[in-house]
Amino acid sequence: MKKIFAIAYFILFSGFVYFLNAQEHCGFDVLHATRMANDEHYRNQMNDMEFKIKAILKSQKQNYRSQSPIYDVPVVVHVIHLGEAIGTGTNISDAQIKGAIQTLNNEFRNSNGTGVDMQINFCLAVRDPNGNPSTGINRVNGTVVPKYSIGGISNPYYNTCGNEKAVKDLSKWPFESYLNIWVVSKICGGNISGYATFQSGSVYDGVVILST
Repeated sequence: MKKIFAIAYFILFSGFVYFLNAQEHCGFDVLHATRMANDEHYRNQMNDMEFKIKAILKSQKQNYRSQSPIYDVPVVVHVIHLGEAIGTGTNISDAQIKGAIQTLNNEFRNSNGTGVDMQINFCLAVRDPNGNPSTGINRVNGTVVPKYSIGGISNPYYNTCGNEKAVKDLSKWPFESYLNIWVVSKICGGNISGYATFQSGSVYDGVVILST
């Protein structure tokens, strides 16, 4: 499963960054470059992941089968809203979340027939870390974090708004078993629409994206 998560992170983040760059503004490149330059642990994790991914892809190519299995990656979406009712403002509806994941899967499963089927399916988690039934969607009022209601979430490059760790700690599942996606009201630092980090074993692991 760890191997699949490594590939899933690589594929999802590559596509996520491409999509945001095509549509608006993605903060991944700046954040990644900053952490690579200043965070030795992160840099070592990235180098190790790159090595592992290359080894995995090489192994898969050597053991290619015409009918490869489809791997499901459980996703948990944390909606960090401003106290609105569900379906209003920053507290986006279940239908919006499910629609976004379906769109993502259509792209990565090559539903339009113009690309490559990556054979990875992203799905909302049906069990929480304790084994209890779950919708895969958590909703938390983020106004309890100082400065979040005004400036949104900070990030490793812009840190003058709601503390990133404090915001993510409101709702976060183990990155080893789930892909965490935080939907936030604002992202500190201008016109950033979202950013993603490679799986490195840190508090930053996952995807952060605007609710609108």
